[in-house]
Amino acid sequence: FPTRRSSDLARFAVMVGLTLVEVGGLLRGEAEITQRLAKALERVFGVSAAFWMARENHYRESKRFGKI
Repeated sequence: FPTRRSSDLARFAVMVGLTLVEVGGLLRGEAEITQRLAKALERVFGVSAAFWMARENHYRESKRFGKI
């Protein structure tokens, strides 16, 4: 049975042009937000691509220095 969460994730994946596997990687922090994905997130959520890229850079930097 598909759950509500899985159908929400599937819908999100289609909206941003990713596979469900890629969405899973993104949610686990394994996949990076690329410029292409940042533009898709901007389109879906109305928050600038620059914001998403800044969040990505901050996350990767924090992870590199063991803050996460």
